[in-house]
Parts: sequence; structure tokens; C-alpha cells
Amino acid sequence: LYLPKPWTDDRPRCEAAGIPDPITFATKPQLARQMLERALEAGVPCRWVTADAVYGQDRRLRCWLESRYQPFVLAIPKNEPLWWQGPAYRRADHIV
Repeated sequence: LYLPKPWTDDRPRCEAAGIPDPITFATKPQLARQMLERALEAGVPCRWVTADAVYGQDRRLRCWLESRYQPFVLAIPKNEPLWWQGPAYRRADHIV
């Protein structure tokens, strides 16, 4: 369950909504990785992971998917820095 930071920072609000105590804020990409990790470790078949730019702009999520050799197609913003043929990063729209 995604909870915005103002919710996770407001303990009385969480208690009133029945949200358990150990819940802390996590970004949508962090939650996606947790869910994917559980599903893949449980043996749920997954040929591809697809998502919009909210997830694609998270370099840690992309690197994690690459480290697992998990095929993925994630949208990215045009100004996302990407590695391309050399030591420096370049904007996605400059590569295309």
C-alpha cells in the first residue's frame, strides 16, 4: 500500500485509519522492488517488467532489474541521464 509521506509522518492519522505501527514511508519504486522481489523469490513467472516513468527514472530499480537479468521496459523522462558509449552519462533525448 502506497502511503504519502504526510500520512506516514502522522502517527495519529495512521492509527485512526487502522494502519499498523511499523509502516514507514517508501517511494513507489521502492514498493515496486519489494513486491517484485517477493514475487520472483516465490517463483511467480515473469517474462518482462513494464512501468511508466515514475519507476523508470529510479536508477536503483533499473540497476536491480539488470542485476537479476530480468528483462524490462520502463519509460524514462527525456532528460534522464543514461550511460552511453563512454565514461560519461548523456541525456536520453541526446542519445536518441
